[in-house]
Amino acid sequence: MVMVSKAPMSSRYRPGQGFSPQPCIGYEEAHQRELADFQHLIDHLTADGRLARRDEEVILSALVAGESFSAGKCALFRQLQERVWRAEIYLEPETA
Repeated sequence: MVMVSKAPMSSRYRPGQGFSPQPCIGYEEAHQRELADFQHLIDHLTADGRLARRDEEVILSALVAGESFSAGKCALFRQLQERVWRAEIYLEPETA
């Protein structure tokens, strides 16, 4: 175990003032683009009303790929699951 006498501070931290408002330029746009790409992938793979097991694996890989694991991507995946449960999308059985 490593003992640290002083916790490292973010470069944006200003004692007595909290964090300085320095937005990460481009982060929000990149995050929105990643969500849009993930939604497009889901829409493309389910356009015919079917979801093959290999396509499900592609979607799961895309879910965990990218800069960070996001709640937005999880929500989109959950919507896909609900569409399968409501029989709006047919989940093809595994082939041996």
